[in-house]
Amino acid sequence: MKTTRAMASTSVANLGHGYDSLALAVDLGADVVSVGPADRDMLTVSGPHAASAPDDFAGNTATVAIAALRDAQNLRDPVAVHIEKNIRSGSGTGSSAASAAAAVFAYAAANDLPLSREDLTRFAAEGERASAGTAHPDNVAAALFGGFTICWQDSYPRAVALPVPQHWRFVLARPDQVLKTEASRGVVPKQVPISDHVAGCAGTARIVAALTRNDVRMFGEAIQGGLVDRARAGLIPGFDRVRDYAHNAGALGVCLAGSGPTIMAVSADASVAEAIGNAMRDAFASVAVNSETFVTAVAPGARILGEE
Repeated sequence: MKTTRAMASTSVANLGHGYDSLALAVDLGADVVSVGPADRDMLTVSGPHAASAPDDFAGNTATVAIAALRDAQNLRDPVAVHIEKNIRSGSGTGSSAASAAAAVFAYAAANDLPLSREDLTRFAAEGERASAGTAHPDNVAAALFGGFTICWQDSYPRAVALPVPQHWRFVLARPDQVLKTEASRGVVPKQVPISDHVAGCAGTARIVAALTRNDVRMFGEAIQGGLVDRARAGLIPGFDRVRDYAHNAGALGVCLAGSGPTIMAVSADASVAEAIGNAMRDAFASVAVNSETFVTAVAPGARILGEE
């Protein structure tokens, strides 16, 4: 096994109607994972958000994902894993997924495993079980592939990626609130009316059509009003006001970022995107919630930073 470092970026999942199936990699930072030979399995964590990441090998998404991949490949050698935790947990931007994606990407390269990004999605998703209680593949697929990803389940998770125009802007308003994925998943309804199902199918199809046509206005319209967003909105103080302020500032669409509490707006104009961010921050402030806003673009997939 070679000592290998890899990175994987933040991501926004669900995108209105695409619960557990759609995600977008966004350039809001990345986790870096190093793997290498060791006498025993071990995990260390550093970085600005290290305190939010479990340092137990059996309980961290990155090491759970590596263990799943190692077992599937019938490998037995212990591994030392180090995570540079740069993404804040509990914010809806794929923090645990970035660690899991970077981990399996690094481990596969370190052991010269001939596995595709889709193959690795299966094992990174197993890592998500440690933080979310279920092996949902949407965020890890986006972190591995980059761009926009569509996931589905056969006997194991599958994924395909679509490109996203580089000039599209995604405004992320992150309130000073932590919302764990497992808790946020708990409010999602288990049964839905057929009318909501039809609307969800149409919305998802419109998102894909918008990407194939490079139509940012259609994309923005299509990500709004998803059933899961409506169920989770009550968990985020000021959600409706932030959405309305963003629209008034020129947003083409607004949705919850994954499990929340971050809220995402879409624009094709960088200056308008800055104004949208200011408006979203003002909206949170009007309900006595501090927040940060970021104007981002689409991010690339996981990549190797170095090998020894």
